[in-house]
Amino acid sequence: MRHGLAAILAVIVVARLCGADSVYAAAQFAASMPQEALRRCGIRYNKRLGKYVPPSHKTIKRAVRKIDAEAADRQLCAWLRQEAAAGWLNWRHIAVDGKTVRGARDAGGKAPHLLSAYDVTAGTVLGQDEVDGKTNEITCFVLWVPEISSTSCDQVIFVDQASDASLSSDAVLLKIDRFG
Repeated sequence: MRHGLAAILAVIVVARLCGADSVYAAAQFAASMPQEALRRCGIRYNKRLGKYVPPSHKTIKRAVRKIDAEAADRQLCAWLRQEAAAGWLNWRHIAVDGKTVRGARDAGGKAPHLLSAYDVTAGTVLGQDEVDGKTNEITCFVLWVPEISSTSCDQVIFVDQASDASLSSDAVLLKIDRFG
């Protein structure tokens, strides 16, 4: 591989944080990255061309197939916790998920379905509401957005795949990601 694996993964992370949602989109994003950004990601300088050359779609695809996803996830999460603890990150990781409570029944004999928001960064539950079934999770979550986004930090909100939706708020820009 012409590019180092760490450099390719750095480009993928930057692309993903900027909204690229596929390998192809990551390659398109990489092709549009400024030279300084490619350098900072560790992309090799091509002396013959006189510039940093981004990894191609095929190169990114090969790199993704090479990595152990679980190990990469563990390392990335550990690094993010370390950066957050050191004060380098001004953001909150919020996990939102709905679950049906087993063994419990309401007056109508139905198992309650709860939607919870958990601030992974602070280790606190931000809210939990009973919803009328999985189809109403998005409606419930949208009502929480102004309350959750009331702090001055940049935010990344991970929404459970079943609740995935494009949400927006006038108060803050939210990065919505699939977490499944």
